[in-house]
Amino acid sequence: MRQDNKHGMLRLDETEAILKSSFRTLALFEYFADVQAPVSIGDISANLNIPQSSASALVKSLVESGYVIKISTRHYAPTLRLSMLCGWIDEDAAALPKLTQIMQALCREFEETFVLAMRNGIYSQYIFVQSMPGTIREHVETGSLRPLLCASTGWAILAHDTDADIGKLIRRTRSETENLFWRKTAEMAPEHIALTRQNGFAFSEGPDAKGTAGVAISLPSRKPSFTFALAAAGTTQAIGQKKDAIAAALLALRPDFSRDITAQILGAPPQP
Repeated sequence: MRQDNKHGMLRLDETEAILKSSFRTLALFEYFADVQAPVSIGDISANLNIPQSSASALVKSLVESGYVIKISTRHYAPTLRLSMLCGWIDEDAAALPKLTQIMQALCREFEETFVLAMRNGIYSQYIFVQSMPGTIREHVETGSLRPLLCASTGWAILAHDTDADIGKLIRRTRSETENLFWRKTAEMAPEHIALTRQNGFAFSEGPDAKGTAGVAISLPSRKPSFTFALAAAGTTQAIGQKKDAIAAALLALRPDFSRDITAQILGAPPQP
């Protein structure tokens, strides 16, 4: 049976395909929760009882949307973006919601927007945003993408990469992005990343007082793929004035995150 599609309505077979994909996505998330470890396409195919081609297509779409990340040539794992979705259920039961509480406190203290970002391909993707009414918002919506090489969150994440890998990323960014500003900024990224390594934090500044700026640190894990960035974002003038104070506050969080929260993301016990 098919529905009339002349008015743009989904046919019944199209609806069924969407529902099937949705159920497979939820089943995959439950599988991750059961095994609490990275899995391969073969593992997913066998445990979800679907063809490997379907498992590969499902994982590819989730990687592109930032819910799953490839951590080796064969294995995949959920990202912090997925972990954040249900943090509201029991804030006292896990460490990740504690980070959102910390971001709320930083937001109140500095009266600026704070974002949590992760690596997604050649981009830095904002997976959680905490802001106060009246602070800037339009450029830091949850899910927003910025080239890793062109903003403080990306520089903080890339500070853990080798110079050779950064060079490859520059070439890839230039070939995959059309925005001339991003392409030009990407060429200057090694200098900014070197400064980030030296200072322990990244600072990106807009071209004038009406632009935007950011201060970011990395929240590193034992696996580079799981490196995140925590950043403050605001007007160039405001962030410039508060830069040192914000950086000090962010850097004070890094040891606890590395020891406790990241260990939970990776399904391993905290380091002593």
